[in-house]
Amino acid sequence: MKKIILATLGMGLLAMGLNANANPNTVGANVTETCDVAAAPTNTSLTNMGVSGSDLTLTDPAAASTATLTYGGSFCNYMPYVKVKSTNGTSALESADPMPAVMVGHLADEVPYTADVTFCGVNPTIAHGTATTDEDSVLCTAAPVGDVILNVVTTPGALPLFASTYSDIVTVELSPTP
Repeated sequence: MKKIILATLGMGLLAMGLNANANPNTVGANVTETCDVAAAPTNTSLTNMGVSGSDLTLTDPAAASTATLTYGGSFCNYMPYVKVKSTNGTSALESADPMPAVMVGHLADEVPYTADVTFCGVNPTIAHGTATTDEDSVLCTAAPVGDVILNVVTTPGALPLFASTYSDIVTVELSPTP
């Protein structure tokens, strides 16, 4: 008797399915492109530099210095371009004060540096006195998950520095466009 009941129940469901009006429903979602990078470095390695948050300060601007800042646990949900950029446009820490013309050739008014970023298989670089002086952008070649690593190396010049405040802003950007 159980077999007959199940067969009858199945026939009733089949009949209902044939007589029912079908209204298809579309289900969708839109996921925006996003990247997540720590606001401050999770690890640092410094020579002749100090760090506060993401700000680097040279201990002795006339001496060579290096900084490696690691922003751990970074990721993007798309294949981004990795960009490194100098606000000054020269890849040099520039004097905040104009140097008098009579001092030109006797003192330096900038501290040259090289900055590069490593993330997702690429390594864009800016360097003082090169074709990529102010900006470099490269499309990821590997999964955009892991550490974003910024390296900054300053190189002292042959001349002593003019008395001033020296600065530049190095920006690391992960974006869908170069």
